[in-house]
Amino acid sequence: MPCEPLTKFKKFVLEQFTMHLKKILKNGHTKIGDNMKVSFLKFKGTGNYRIMKGLGFDVYEIQKPEQVDEKIQELKTKEYNTVIITSELASFSQDIIRKYKNDNTFNIIITPSKNEKLT
Repeated sequence: MPCEPLTKFKKFVLEQFTMHLKKILKNGHTKIGDNMKVSFLKFKGTGNYRIMKGLGFDVYEIQKPEQVDEKIQELKTKEYNTVIITSELASFSQDIIRKYKNDNTFNIIITPSKNEKLT
């Protein structure tokens, strides 16, 4: 089965993930398997995230966009240090910038929604 070429969206997600991985490593985390816990946060009914699940990442689904801050806090409490979320879902958050902007132990990667155009 041939590999599908990377779409602009997948390339962007990979670039963002790599950038944040470097940030985590720079802050003294050298054992990725022991220190890095990554999750994807998605709105119910959007995308299937098969690739991410297949790579072993946890994918959490929320029922209402207004639950985004509550879920991010829950993931932080469960010791996740990286949450990947679409820009559309992130727009419902009051805490992403206010609470986590300067937190060196917790990373939020905001990716474009699947239908957003990348320039």
